[in-house]
Amino acid sequence: MNLEIDVLKALADNTRYEIIKLLLRREFCVRALSRRLGISEPAVSQHLKVLRSAHLVKGHKKGYFTHYSVDRGKLKELSNQLAELCEESSDTLLSDSIAILQESISGSLDSSGESD
Repeated sequence: MNLEIDVLKALADNTRYEIIKLLLRREFCVRALSRRLGISEPAVSQHLKVLRSAHLVKGHKKGYFTHYSVDRGKLKELSNQLAELCEESSDTLLSDSIAILQESISGSLDSSGESD
């Protein structure tokens, strides 16, 4: 569970979220990301460090530069886990609503039986 929280924390930062959006389109090196985002290369590197530690981004050398891309499998895994969470929440909400309704009906039947 901690890994999912780390991923969500990494995505919670606007700059890192923008980096992910850019990297979903194509691979970029730090310099290109820096220019597109309008922030320094060291700042981009720090953001990429967080994204790498959350296993959202991977890098590979192309000549002198490291090019980064998104680990789409990790995003898909997170998406599936969030969908399951929503389903569990919906199922729990539905179960709770049914129980409340059943109690209400049972209470109505009991009170209508007492007045006879």
